[in-house]
Amino acid sequence: MEKPREPLLDLWDEWNRLDAEIEARREDPSETEMIGWGKRREEIVKQMAKHVPLTPESAAVLVQLLTYWAKCHSWPFDDQPERILTNLGTWIEGGQE
Repeated sequence: MEKPREPLLDLWDEWNRLDAEIEARREDPSETEMIGWGKRREEIVKQMAKHVPLTPESAAVLVQLLTYWAKCHSWPFDDQPERILTNLGTWIEGGQE
């Protein structure tokens, strides 16, 4: 029996689809599109911050998100980075399979 996919992996797929959509329209996006993309990205991140990884692959998703923020120098103003780090710590301390 196949394991169900982890929510973090599905959310990362959604993040990547959004990036592809943004890249496809980067030449001349409307203000409405840019606002919509920002809201979608915020919602994806809110969902990601709720999950403790279950596998190395899903832990890597959280590390990639933190790396993205560091590269862009655009950390969220709420507690999402702290929650993500806490979730990674929980996984490292014993949530690993």
